[in-house]
Amino acid sequence: MRKTKIVCTIGPATEGKEQLRALADAGMDVARLNFSHGSHEWHGERIRLLREIERERGRPIAIHQDLCGPKLRIGQVPDEGIELPRGSECLLSTEPFAPGPVPRIPIPLPGLLEALQPGGLVYMDDAQIEMDVTEKSDAGVRCLVRHGGLLRSRKGVTAPGASFQIDALTEKDLADAAFAIREGIDYIGVSFVRRASDMDPVHRLIADAGSAARVIAKIEKPEAITYLDEILAACDGLMVARGDLGVEVPLHQVPVLQKQIIRACVNTGKPVITATQMMESMIKSPRPTRAEVSDVANAVYDGTSAVMLSGETAMGDFPVETVRAMAATAEYAEAHLPYAQLLREALNRDAVGRTEALCQGVTEIATDLGVAAILCSTTSGETARQFARMRPALPIIAATANTATYRSLALSWGVQPLLVPETTVVEERVAALLDGARARGWVTPGQTVAIAAGATVGTAGGTTAFRIEAV
Repeated sequence: MRKTKIVCTIGPATEGKEQLRALADAGMDVARLNFSHGSHEWHGERIRLLREIERERGRPIAIHQDLCGPKLRIGQVPDEGIELPRGSECLLSTEPFAPGPVPRIPIPLPGLLEALQPGGLVYMDDAQIEMDVTEKSDAGVRCLVRHGGLLRSRKGVTAPGASFQIDALTEKDLADAAFAIREGIDYIGVSFVRRASDMDPVHRLIADAGSAARVIAKIEKPEAITYLDEILAACDGLMVARGDLGVEVPLHQVPVLQKQIIRACVNTGKPVITATQMMESMIKSPRPTRAEVSDVANAVYDGTSAVMLSGETAMGDFPVETVRAMAATAEYAEAHLPYAQLLREALNRDAVGRTEALCQGVTEIATDLGVAAILCSTTSGETARQFARMRPALPIIAATANTATYRSLALSWGVQPLLVPETTVVEERVAALLDGARARGWVTPGQTVAIAAGATVGTAGGTTAFRIEAV
């Protein structure tokens, strides 16, 4: 059983039911809906199809909404774009586009223009175009193009080191989040988080609706690295958004930051997604590059909970093949993880609560006894996530009667979620857990398993005991 989960972005290449089913069959655990594109009607139909497929397959598919955030973009330029050769100059201004020897490029962001200073850098179109700020005047900000290219309307613009105030969530983001909450979304990804408070409006929407949606903070700004601990404490998981992060900080720092972010999540038992260009070449190629395979494998070695595909599955020519390649790469890397070392590191961390302490003890004993799997009953999912924090070699099979918990655990490392009938009787829950695990071939008669449960069922944080039992 593969432990590292796979997140697939849904788009034109995978919008139909059969295409979505093929992704799930190939290994998709989480479907990502990018709200930078598509209408509410389009996204609502994808949610409906994914829920149908989930019911038909009897396996959870978590749905992750990715909010646009305040993506900084240029304004309108001619439809054919404008060519900015290396060594040419341009003027950044809040005024509309104007052609000429020094074309005026519209930047409808007065705060950004105010923050730019001579000697600073400006990137456009995901850093495909790079320019130096040379002077400022009442007319705008004059720049010298260092690396040129064709610039089209609405392309992104960033300025590393330029700091100015901008809300992390736009009105569109709040409307999109409210829509997703009504649709029963599982995860909401908040873009360009700088501080924990940036997520407050989404938390309020979730609380007001009585929703079980969980919040993922996308780490793509330097300020987020500074305040990582506070951000992690205020959300349910992180995404290493390497695309924008690699523009905001020097590119060579990204691999080290990736490891630091993943380690912080593992230490707290929260899921972490590694994203951007993991198998980018497979948008057009049926095979990944050697570097891409190494990238995925190294993310697995870093301890990531999930690896994510973006354009590869949204608009690529080989979406299903890409998921298969990613799954095979992750599974092979997992077979060579230093599980004994990972467990020692986990056991050396101080337990911060009863559930965590119990999970530490159960994992150590289960590993020493060589049982086939760790089985647990969970209401909120916290017991399963704490077992995942141990990064054991053993499968973690988590039974819950809570549909929201069942789906949310599809993102947790090493966890196989199992939806079982509601009951308050512990022995009935354990029987359903064993029956479900046997029926899916996760355990077989004659094996022994470790079972963690509470004296009662249905109370969050109620896991208080464990036992070793023959299947």
